[in-house]
Amino acid sequence: TLPIAWTLDRLLGQEMQSMYTKHEIMEIISEHEDSADSPIDEDEERIVHGALQFSHTTVREVMTPKEKVVMFEEQKRLTDDFFESVTTLGFSRYPVYSGSRENIVGILFTKDLLTEDDDIALNKTDDAFEKGFIVARPGEMLDIVLARMLKKHQHMCIVKNRNDNFMGVITLEDIIEEIIQQEITDEDDEV
Repeated sequence: TLPIAWTLDRLLGQEMQSMYTKHEIMEIISEHEDSADSPIDEDEERIVHGALQFSHTTVREVMTPKEKVVMFEEQKRLTDDFFESVTTLGFSRYPVYSGSRENIVGILFTKDLLTEDDDIALNKTDDAFEKGFIVARPGEMLDIVLARMLKKHQHMCIVKNRNDNFMGVITLEDIIEEIIQQEITDEDDEV
């Protein structure tokens, strides 16, 4: 068969590979999910569709706008009232600003507050306050931002426009929700 295959390749040319667009792949997955004989279920269909679409979604479409972002001033002291509000809010990270809410200077990690001394300013904590953070632009695509977050091992990006004005935040959870096409709720979320 090898000589025949070689002769046919020379006469007819190489076999063309089948290439599908993202839309065609999504249709194929949907057809498989609709079939009673297919092992693909509804959740897998939703996730594949989300994974194929999220690279066309911008940060602006998914981010939490600055008006809804809970943040703290860097001179805020670690008091009982502060710990109670952080516990009630239930977030794992908070942007920290200096002076104006537009001037983000770091990220506060609530899990690291447990080992900090009482009644000190946020920016004086040993482990809970991190000055290094990632900046994303509102027009950036989610796949680019996700790659940067994974590379830098960061779960939150500060979103700023071209003029470096604070626009909001985007988290790893926000991006994963776009991929799996479903809200992630944990024990602190209100249902």
